[in-house]
Amino acid sequence: MNKKLKNLIAVFVIALCALLYLNNKEKGIVSYDDRSFSLANIEELDKISITDDLGNAIELNYENGAWLIGGQQVRAGKVSILLKVVSSLRVRNKISNENSDSLISLFKKSFVQVKYFVNKEEVLSFKALRNKSEPDEFKRASGDSNIEKDFIVLSAESNIPYNVHVYGEEIDFCQLFSTETTAWNSLVVADFTNVKIIEVCSSFEETNDVLFCVTATDSTIKFNQSNTPLKDLSVKKGINYLRAFRKIESKRMFDNKKVIRELIDDQLPFFELNVSGTEKATSMFGYKKAASLHQVDFSGKALKYDNEFFYLFSSGNLHLVDYFSFDELLKSAEDFTNE
Repeated sequence: MNKKLKNLIAVFVIALCALLYLNNKEKGIVSYDDRSFSLANIEELDKISITDDLGNAIELNYENGAWLIGGQQVRAGKVSILLKVVSSLRVRNKISNENSDSLISLFKKSFVQVKYFVNKEEVLSFKALRNKSEPDEFKRASGDSNIEKDFIVLSAESNIPYNVHVYGEEIDFCQLFSTETTAWNSLVVADFTNVKIIEVCSSFEETNDVLFCVTATDSTIKFNQSNTPLKDLSVKKGINYLRAFRKIESKRMFDNKKVIRELIDDQLPFFELNVSGTEKATSMFGYKKAASLHQVDFSGKALKYDNEFFYLFSSGNLHLVDYFSFDELLKSAEDFTNE
């Protein structure tokens, strides 16, 4: 192949790629890696404000190593989710021009305005649809059947609606961007902040209650399963795992015995965690939460159990906990292999 023909082919390929890009842009197709509404420097954030269409507002400020609302420390787990989400939001697609006007009209009556600040200067702002109680209306307005799994945000700069999601996770965005102070209050299941954790043992229903333990010794980390030592697992991962058990928080607490019995409905726990520290020990049992009526799987079939929250029973109280923040505490031997 001569040089002239090679150049012609190269020009043709470049022109074709450009044509496809312009065509997709016109149709509102955006790369799954588009991070227009995400932040990479979440550790630099020092203020987050959330305001809804009803005039309710909260302001979170980061001071002396803690997030506060009105000077009161808030639930670290909820803030952690908020930061994880803003670091991993991806644009699924731009809403097509023929549907954008309908969605913008919805934004005027049902939205939250979210702003992120670094050194008290705004670095990101967008509006998010607040109420998903009428999913069919959102589907029609957006022209997208994924609206229940994703979320619609409105660019503060261009006033264009985008369908966004957190890859690999299902998040209740309406709860995430709550303007109710009570939704941010700290409820502690167990606090090991000033206690050295010596051992964590876990068992899961699907593994027929095989007991897996991560134990700290004076010099290293040891692993065992069903009282049999396991070798060739990552000591570093074991250390980080034990460190993760500091303060375990929940979204809501139930202490009425009758209510607790009704909520878990005599079901068996799907996992058990036993955490032992130098001064205290705590046992925690996980129970499935019944799904709400609107929760369905990807095929549209109604779910039996909630895929966002579960119940955690400890010290006579039942707590509502989200999978997203608790996930790093639910580990099996396979999670500690050397990579």
